[in-house]
Amino acid sequence: MINEMELKFKATLANELLARQSVVAFIAPLNPTFDEIGEIKTIISEAVSNAIIHGYHFDASKDVYLKAAIYEDYIEIIVKDFGVEWAHTIGTAYGWINNKFQNTQRLINSLKNNPNDRRMLMTLWQDDYIDTAVLP
Repeated sequence: MINEMELKFKATLANELLARQSVVAFIAPLNPTFDEIGEIKTIISEAVSNAIIHGYHFDASKDVYLKAAIYEDYIEIIVKDFGVEWAHTIGTAYGWINNKFQNTQRLINSLKNNPNDRRMLMTLWQDDYIDTAVLP
């Protein structure tokens, strides 16, 4: 690992911007393209929004956790909530799934090498975990 960061923030949608901008600033030394920045911001936005909306039902007294790490050949981004009603909401499982399969990097590579590939969003999910990663 080259570098890592952790961020804890209240579960309010206003903090989605904080999460996106923090990760973009953190990976800036890697000189990402505008397209890569846009994709990373979208991924963070989706994960954070799902944690806030589905994990905590907009309960601003709860905390969302974000961790990012830079490795030699990939980045790792984890967004986690501890929602009770839906154990394994997208916010909880999303970072773990993407970390395990390096899907964020795979998506970025797909965008670079085959931008017309309609399957690229499917690379964010693994069928083995679909039951615990998506709300019923």
